[in-house]
Amino acid sequence: MAWITPTEEHILTRVAGPELDAFRSAALGTDQPDPVASQITIVVDFMRGYIARCPNVDMTTKEAGTIPASGLHAFLDIIVPTIQGRPAGAVIEGTNGIRLDARSDAMKWLRDCANCLIAVDEVPPPTAPGAPIPKPRIKKRTRPNCGI
Repeated sequence: MAWITPTEEHILTRVAGPELDAFRSAALGTDQPDPVASQITIVVDFMRGYIARCPNVDMTTKEAGTIPASGLHAFLDIIVPTIQGRPAGAVIEGTNGIRLDARSDAMKWLRDCANCLIAVDEVPPPTAPGAPIPKPRIKKRTRPNCGI
């Protein structure tokens, strides 16, 4: 499975460019590095910590700053509320709560990864053969005598 480096372009699939620029300028202090880039690093490291808890995933073969491509949705669901909450202290999403619900789902996905319930990496086939596959038995089909 491919591992990717999440970028600002990925974030722009969930938030509008002007919205992201507004959060960036509101959170940016004097002589401070780009807050969006630092949040990307924080969320990627956070996700990698969960994923590394599964012994089936060999993190030593994964480039730093990458996450599984299958986890991009979780990355976005976590980082959007994180970026929004940094300058304002609250997530702006109206009355439906969809962004916070999505973050909760992303956290469940990460917990499942940590418990090896989700394959985020290619797992080699088992060395021992599995159970034998049963052969179907088909009985001879009989038709009822319809009085003919």
